[in-house]
Amino acid sequence: MASEETNREMLKELRDAVVKYDEQKAVYWANRVIDKGVDPVIAIKDGLAQAMSAIGELYKAKKYGLPGVIACGDAVNAVLNLLRPHIKDEARMKGKIVIGNVEGDNHELGKKLVKIALEASGWLVYDLGVDVKAEEFAKGVQRVDADILALSAWATSNMLQIRKIIDTVRARKPKVVCMVGGPHMTRELATLYGAEGFAENFAGVDAEASRILKQAQAK
Repeated sequence: MASEETNREMLKELRDAVVKYDEQKAVYWANRVIDKGVDPVIAIKDGLAQAMSAIGELYKAKKYGLPGVIACGDAVNAVLNLLRPHIKDEARMKGKIVIGNVEGDNHELGKKLVKIALEASGWLVYDLGVDVKAEEFAKGVQRVDADILALSAWATSNMLQIRKIIDTVRARKPKVVCMVGGPHMTRELATLYGAEGFAENFAGVDAEASRILKQAQAK
């Protein structure tokens, strides 16, 4: 077992590699973390989550464009694939989220980045894919006993599906909380459609998911 100082140094190296979208180096440090017996949940929360927060700030400041963010996402995925098998207690993660694009929406990129950001921040994410019908969302939420339903809708015509999906899901699991996103979505529209949360892009999605789940648990 490595010392606390060594662990901190390894997690810093891991964070830096992900932020610099150096997948090879990120994988190297992820393997070191595993070999030294670092708790994989800590590695995700103190390593990847902080990296994604930094990437989000760089994106908001327009210092990183989508190609850079996607490259960072590839590094995150590579690290997660190494860390996940070593997580023995999923209850220590932040919660369970079912994510997908509403029926008629086949745009994958935005959802992919949101999923990566959530997983890197310590959430268990179940991706139903694109063009998902209301009943499929309901079954998915019920099957994994999800805490949050996250819906992506690219076009304004697809956004009209959101209310139907939320109503269908809550008929099966009334206490699930919902968040929505998409280029034409606003917080006001999210509320109108029955969702508690709204995320403009991947950069704020972890904070918003944490906020709405905490709010729901306090009721």
